[in-house]
Amino acid sequence: MNHGQREFLWQVHSYQNEYIRFADSKAAVTSAWCTALIGALYASELHKSTSASAACVTLGVIAASGLVAGFVFSVLALTPRLRINRWKIGKAKMKPPPQTGLIYWGQVHKFAKADDYCSVMNEATDSDHVEQLARHIHVLSDIAVAKFRLVNFAIWASALGSLFLIFALLLKP
Repeated sequence: MNHGQREFLWQVHSYQNEYIRFADSKAAVTSAWCTALIGALYASELHKSTSASAACVTLGVIAASGLVAGFVFSVLALTPRLRINRWKIGKAKMKPPPQTGLIYWGQVHKFAKADDYCSVMNEATDSDHVEQLARHIHVLSDIAVAKFRLVNFAIWASALGSLFLIFALLLKP
């Protein structure tokens, strides 16, 4: 593998890491938004109002449900996606990843001693390094897909919850 190809792989690796961080930022903002609006809904005391119409209360419940769902999805998006998808491995007839590896910290940690890691690293060829990097890029892409799927659910749920909150507060006596 030439230098240009290796540089390309590292650029892809960096690009995917940036998008994972971007998903985390979106999830954090969404969870803060949902928390603030749940607080606003509670502060409006809609749940205590005896004069609120059934439509107003229903809108409040839908708003709360959407905001809670948005919060839950955003928190799930923030949790690490480091587990191996066994279904995907079985369906694609893929071998599970090795227990030890040269890049991912979870696999590096599986070496009994630092000397064992150093020994494997010293014995690895350029081709081994490229393979490890390519495998890690694939893992990062799985993480990014999972995070963005959850972030999208969180944003849609919080947007709907926000919209219903506006309607509930407008109808509140």
